Amino acid sequence: MSGADDGAPGRRSAEHGQSRANAWADGDLETLRALSHVNERAACAQVRASTELAARAGVRSVETAMRQKWLEALDETLEERDTVFATLPIARLLEQEGILSELEGRGFTVYEPGQTQ
Repeated sequence: MSGADDGAPGRRSAEHGQSRANAWADGDLETLRALSHVNERAACAQVRASTELAARAGVRSVETAMRQKWLEALDETLEERDTVFATLPIARLLEQEGILSELEGRGFTVYEPGQTQ
């Protein structure tokens, strides 16, 4: 390997992060969808699901269980309040059949950046 290659993966990662940050700031969903998203949460969830403890608890998919818990918390909060603010990793919001699809299926209106009501 030449000295020119030293640090290249870190540089590419930083450039990727900068591209993602710019797309986020601009509301550029097309670019955000095109950029790869390492889903560390899903990877960790898969590891936890494969443990004996998860199996004994009857958890087949930790990712599904976490999503269900998030939606339950949303439902409980909406019973008490008219407005809710929640944050999620961008990868969760960009999933084809993710949280936003679930909310639309429940009758919520989801606006993308630049859309008006």
